[in-house]
Amino acid sequence: MNAERLHAIANALAEELAATQATTVVRQLATALQQSATDPNQQAAASTARSELERTLPEAPTNDFSPAWRQALEELGVADIVGSQLLAQIEEIVSRNDITPAAAGQELTPIADRIDGLNNAVEQARAALSYFEIGAEVLAPGEVEVGFVIPRPAVDDELEELGDHETTYGCARSRRRTSRSSCTLCRPWR
Repeated sequence: MNAERLHAIANALAEELAATQATTVVRQLATALQQSATDPNQQAAASTARSELERTLPEAPTNDFSPAWRQALEELGVADIVGSQLLAQIEEIVSRNDITPAAAGQELTPIADRIDGLNNAVEQARAALSYFEIGAEVLAPGEVEVGFVIPRPAVDDELEELGDHETTYGCARSRRRTSRSSCTLCRPWR
């Protein structure tokens, strides 16, 4: 993943975390569940927090990310703590511990900690990328993103032609730059 894509994903995650308030609400749910055994008023707080998550997480932008961006979330190790995947995880924990809400609260605490960590990491990444003046990847209306996943073993011996192409024409990651118009593979589609 390139830095511009990382910046765009970080921006989207920051917006989602702010809109869903997942950092705060998951922590509130975990705390309320843990305290519900000793304070019956906490059951109402847990119900309110759970309802808020059920309302916001299905509408979270990460649920509509492109496959490439979803893969990036997987690679970053955070796909399970955003959007519908987070809600499914919470529902599974609460359902499994229906009789013992305090146990559910204990299981949710590490998830709340991970969401806090994600929120902090996203803010730090955005600040660093902005400091280095690395913009966010934005597709204009009508533009599309195409990605190819090539297994590493296949690249070792099977893509020599692509490597020659990069070296000859200065395409992709090659340091040698030539006119893209001299490369039939890199010319824009007309």
